[in-house]
Amino acid sequence: VEHADDAADALEEAAFLTSLLAEPLREQPSVARVGELAASAVGLYARAVASARRTGSAALQETLEAVDGVATLEREMDVAEREAARALLRRTRSPRSSSS
Repeated sequence: VEHADDAADALEEAAFLTSLLAEPLREQPSVARVGELAASAVGLYARAVASARRTGSAALQETLEAVDGVATLEREMDVAEREAARALLRRTRSPRSSSS
């Protein structure tokens, strides 16, 4: 459940950070990948919550699978977020290079 909460936090942070980007930067594939992963994690989080409200072994299995999926996506989002930051920083000119 902690990973599911981390995924929801990542979605909120990604939405905020994306709102700060200039339009062409938002279209970077690495930035889009973070959003795709976050959206998938939110879907799995909702599935985990919905199945956790039910009883029975099938509901428990579905809950565990959804939570495991969220944990996996959260790790993938960490990697994707670093890749997006790297790509965005490469596109940004440093103050030293602009004064040369």
